[in-house]
Amino acid sequence: MSALERRPGALALGGGLLWAGLNLVWLSQDHVPRDGDEQGHVGAAELFRALWAEGQVGAALGGALAGDYGEYPPLWPGLLGAAWALLGGTPEGLLLRAFPLISVVVTAFAVADLTMGLLRRGPEARPAAALAGLLCLLMPLPVGVARHYMPEAPLMAAVSLSLALGLRAAEAPRWGRLLAWGLSLGLAGLIKQTAALALAAPTLFLAWRIGPRALVGLGVGALVVAPWLIQNIAQQQIYAQTSVVGSDGGGDVGSGPGGGAPLWAHLLHTPSQLIFVGLGPVLSLAALRYGPAGLRAARGTGGRLLLVWLLGGALLLTLIPKKYPRLILPICPAVLPLLAIGLAQRPRREGLLVVGGGAAGLTLMSLVALPEAPLSRRLDPRCPQTWLGPPDPDDLGLSATVAAIAAAPPGPVAVFAPPPIPCAVQSTHDWIEHLGPRLRYEGVERDILIDPSPEEAAGAGFVLRFDAAGRPRLPPPRAAAAPW
Repeated sequence: MSALERRPGALALGGGLLWAGLNLVWLSQDHVPRDGDEQGHVGAAELFRALWAEGQVGAALGGALAGDYGEYPPLWPGLLGAAWALLGGTPEGLLLRAFPLISVVVTAFAVADLTMGLLRRGPEARPAAALAGLLCLLMPLPVGVARHYMPEAPLMAAVSLSLALGLRAAEAPRWGRLLAWGLSLGLAGLIKQTAALALAAPTLFLAWRIGPRALVGLGVGALVVAPWLIQNIAQQQIYAQTSVVGSDGGGDVGSGPGGGAPLWAHLLHTPSQLIFVGLGPVLSLAALRYGPAGLRAARGTGGRLLLVWLLGGALLLTLIPKKYPRLILPICPAVLPLLAIGLAQRPRREGLLVVGGGAAGLTLMSLVALPEAPLSRRLDPRCPQTWLGPPDPDDLGLSATVAAIAAAPPGPVAVFAPPPIPCAVQSTHDWIEHLGPRLRYEGVERDILIDPSPEEAAGAGFVLRFDAAGRPRLPPPRAAAAPW
């Protein structure tokens, strides 16, 4: 009997701890300025942190469920703000940066529960369930996105959890299970609107399998989302038009960036992203090899649910104009239960080979800058958003600048000719737009004057200029005073 069969939980726990340690090492080495979208979520979380710091618990909870914090739903920044208030520090701190990684762990538990459901939840299902959970930790793009403050990783967790609870409701449609399923659906919708792309097809499938009682779960989900949606309906109509219709230049199949690409490019984009970065080549090839056997072994509703989840989500993603790779996260785990069930029927060396290959693939993609997946540049020529790759220790002098300003005499900061940040570094705001938040996170209150007049600069407590390479020119640090 293999270790996986004797102690599947212990093996999964050991693998999870090793995974967490390696991700913490990666995070400790990465300091590149945040992507522009990511900084927006951090800014909303900062507002929630302030509510918690002021003891406004009701306002924080209410805002996370129904508040207006921009075009995105408020639940994820609400959770991030609560974690920030609890853990302290700044968004550059290791503990807070590790918080989104919990999303991948939640996904692993949900996928393990789905795998148990596919095998009627008997003791013999535990090795496959543990293997499915372990494989979840090895998906390259989901892990890469979870190293940042983006909502797609928690959305993946919420979608996986809602389908796991939905399968339980389909097995036995008791009131408690229906309510839990409905609550999970609503919370997924409050993380990001694109939950609908991943959940529409499998939710309709589950509702059909459950029967009339499914209206209980669907009603609960609607009640959870309704307060936020009603208050923000006008803004969401604009969001739907710009994101789905493509009037902001996102392009549909016939216009905007990528609009000149042939239909086949749009059809192949999501599968290519899943293969190259979503699951990675190793897990994708393994799914093609062992997934059919897992599908044959899966019983009842569960196997069909996974196919509807994968194929329905991929089809809807194909139809929308935006082709951001991170949008595929909520459908990435769909094939892993079938892969794990197929592997559990084979000699253990094959399972070890797939797990080892998946771990090696994730490690390689975390340490080496690999080419983009095919079709990415053809469908979206704008600055790429980089979520997966080697850690970048260069924060473009932001930390040193903040430290120098904090040590300078009181007064505003005069900034002359602040540079942009090139696409090669990150798809983000200009350099100067990162300085203000970084000062605020460190508790340094200074007015920032951009290209001030000579009179304004004369009263500044700190003058900041940049060299030809766009790096801040800072005074040398003061030598420590001798102790005698």
